[in-house]
Amino acid sequence: MGNYYDHSPQALAAQYDAISSADVHQPWLSVLDSLKPRLALDVGAGSGRDARWLADKGWDVIAVEPSDLRQQGITNSKGYGIEWLNDSMPDLARVRTIGYRFDLILLSAVWQHVKPSERARAFRILTELLNPGGVIVILLRQGTDDEENAARQFYEVLPEELDQYAKDRALRKLLWTQTQDAERTHVTWGYLAYQIPDDGTGGLSLLRHIIINDDKTATYKLGLLRVLSRIAESYPGAVIKRDDESVTIPLGLVGLLWLKQYKPLILQYQLPQLAKANPSFAKQAFNALVDFSDPELRLGASIAVERGKVLEQALIDACRAIHRNPAHYTTFPGTNRPVFDTRYVSPARSSTGVMVNLEYLSRFGDVKVPAGIWQTLGQYACWLEPAIVHEWQQLMARWDYSVRDRGPSLANAFRWEDSVRFTGQVRARVNELREQGDVIACTWTGKRSKELDIDHAFPWARWPNNDLWNLLPCSSNINAQKSDRLPSQVAMHRASSRIIEWWGRAYCSSSLEQQFNEEALISLPGLSRDALTLESVYEAMLHQRAKIKHDQQLAEWGPR
Repeated sequence: MGNYYDHSPQALAAQYDAISSADVHQPWLSVLDSLKPRLALDVGAGSGRDARWLADKGWDVIAVEPSDLRQQGITNSKGYGIEWLNDSMPDLARVRTIGYRFDLILLSAVWQHVKPSERARAFRILTELLNPGGVIVILLRQGTDDEENAARQFYEVLPEELDQYAKDRALRKLLWTQTQDAERTHVTWGYLAYQIPDDGTGGLSLLRHIIINDDKTATYKLGLLRVLSRIAESYPGAVIKRDDESVTIPLGLVGLLWLKQYKPLILQYQLPQLAKANPSFAKQAFNALVDFSDPELRLGASIAVERGKVLEQALIDACRAIHRNPAHYTTFPGTNRPVFDTRYVSPARSSTGVMVNLEYLSRFGDVKVPAGIWQTLGQYACWLEPAIVHEWQQLMARWDYSVRDRGPSLANAFRWEDSVRFTGQVRARVNELREQGDVIACTWTGKRSKELDIDHAFPWARWPNNDLWNLLPCSSNINAQKSDRLPSQVAMHRASSRIIEWWGRAYCSSSLEQQFNEEALISLPGLSRDALTLESVYEAMLHQRAKIKHDQQLAEWGPR
């Protein structure tokens, strides 16, 4: 397939673009018109013809193309706001790494290239990329000759085969129709559309069962779900391994957020976390965390030797407790099989202080989360968080009636320690550069301004993140206009050189460089420590923007 489509991409693009998408896709237009334009995935996008057609209809489009046609498609699609990825079926590894979910997935004349032995897996991966109510549309090319088979690696396709895959994944069939190819008598086109009725994994019903129905003598199961949901939503870079079945993250990261969520509940508000006992992890080291500030417990923090020993012991106690208790006892309904497979490792003790990063947190072991559950945890975090906290409060009230009388303080107890808007570091860096004679302009407009604010590029009110990469100098009037809206893709592209230039000037070769790198690696998708550049951070920022927009349906600021 690659050899054929890599040959003469300009000529192939002209050939495809000579036929209008409206004509090609007319048989399933009724399905398309029934959908609200949101996020679409065009698999095998080729010249970008169909991606541009969908963009004209109001869809945000991620176009996937592994061949040299991709560059032609990028050239042809300038100004359409289409994001392109070098990716392919059956894995769609980059799409899955970034964490998108789609309302429409289009495979136009692609399925015949998928080997029969890989089709069941490919279809499963596609369904796991769908939002609830999302639709897969597949255009089946039926009928080939020996020359085409040899040149383009075609395989026989049958609608009955796809119907069975859809049935196995509990998808509803919306459409099947056929048309004759306008020029080739031996070719017909089949149009299939399937819709997913829920999140496609059973994840929501399982998580609801754990939150609401599962027996609990402690808050630990809720604590584990809350931490995993926060990691899935806010730290896509925390994934250290991913396959078809599961996602693996550092147990130490789970332990760190576990400590951060229980620290105020136990040490500040003295709220009961078990029916009749004290938490097993709340030992001397945990109690000593009362003297630790929020910056010392955030990713990228560097902690001196003695205080590092305290945090390390607290992490050991927390990770061991998570492994033995909630991870062990949170099981699939009606079985003894754990939902979350943990591996605890007693780490070699640090003697030179602690750098709180992924490498360090991986020393404590790891947690395997089923791939579908991970996707659900991240996408529905804004719904899961209040559901978990509500059930948590009800559980504590059963053990101590006075909990009901706590009023507003009870809500404060569940506030994440880093859920306070913080721009002090970047504000200080702006002032420092100005004192050195640098001129700092508004990142969004490029215009100089005496009154500069520090803007959360992705609005803090909807996605709390104080990472350095997310904080940009911005004129006060633009900051007020932007408010809590997400920058549009066009606004991001227009500001791209200024964003990258600001990062380089403010952080590279400064005392904040390591913090910038560590924060980007864990909170943005698809980055690698070995190939980390400012340009790769910006690209990952674009993908995270698209994911946030469609997970939370945020209003946009700027031109579209």
